[in-house]
Amino acid sequence: MVKPLYPLSDISPDQRKRMKDAEKARKEYILSLCKNPYLISVVSVILVLVIVVIVHSSSSSNKLDTSANLSNKGESSFSFLKPSKYFSSSKTKDIGAAQKEQLKKMGIDDEPEKKSFKEYAFRIYKIYNFSPLKKLKIKELSDFIIPPNELYTKGITFKNYLIENKNQKLKLKIFSLLYRKIKEIEVEINDTIINNEGVLGCEMNYENFIDAQNKLLHVINVKDNSFAKDTLYLIANQDYIIGIKTINDGKYYSINNDKMNDLIVGFIDILNKNKGKECEFYIYNIKRGIKIILTKIPNNSDFSLGCDVAFGRIYEFPKNIEESEEIDEEKKSLK
Repeated sequence: MVKPLYPLSDISPDQRKRMKDAEKARKEYILSLCKNPYLISVVSVILVLVIVVIVHSSSSSNKLDTSANLSNKGESSFSFLKPSKYFSSSKTKDIGAAQKEQLKKMGIDDEPEKKSFKEYAFRIYKIYNFSPLKKLKIKELSDFIIPPNELYTKGITFKNYLIENKNQKLKLKIFSLLYRKIKEIEVEINDTIINNEGVLGCEMNYENFIDAQNKLLHVINVKDNSFAKDTLYLIANQDYIIGIKTINDGKYYSINNDKMNDLIVGFIDILNKNKGKECEFYIYNIKRGIKIILTKIPNNSDFSLGCDVAFGRIYEFPKNIEESEEIDEEKKSLK
């Protein structure tokens, strides 16, 4: 048992009386302070300020948490690539009915989900040999064409925009995912470009390019005797799965999709949805660039891709830190 510092049995009657009087005086003093109107007003103001600070800090943290919750082994992505010269605020907005109608006029069926138009561009998936983009060394899967303003203001397709500017030189802005930069190119629109396949001689898909560096699957392990190794020829720690295209309708299913919360689950859903269909798998290899594999997805109930994939900040799309001489030469030609 802990011995009291001042045992009650050792306190004299006079000391006990003085202690009671002191306690009574303390209580009366505290009560008088509580009745003081000036003190009450000061305390009230302080409490209000504390509440305002707490509410403000809470709302600020919610605004900052705009990254996709990519839960894979604790990994998450939180990265902004927004050159202020070209993009508006990052605040999330619902896409209204008028904007959806505008996108349909542009030939885009899958409208963005709660995103600004300024965060979207045409990702280049395939470039044909006759395309002027070949000579300009535009790269498939890593380059995006930022839509000209006329597509939004007039509500027209990219194809119609090219027709309107036939026999003219057009300047287009290209976002390079490989260099995380925007550059400008110049192309001359002619009958070959307009009348042949694709738009500008290439196949494109309307995607969010701000988040694209994180919206892909990095192959980290490939199992022997699997679909991934024997059919897709995937290489561990070199390949990134970008998406697939179904041959019968030419529709692209990109992993860079705002509606996917978990990219692995989303890609499995894509595969299950297209079982038995002939598809093109779009793979990006860090050494070779684009790999397109044409194959049919097995219709087996126990079908497995046969590889381990991951996503998150440490598995993002590779970035070239030092620009090559080719890029420097392109920049000089644009001046």
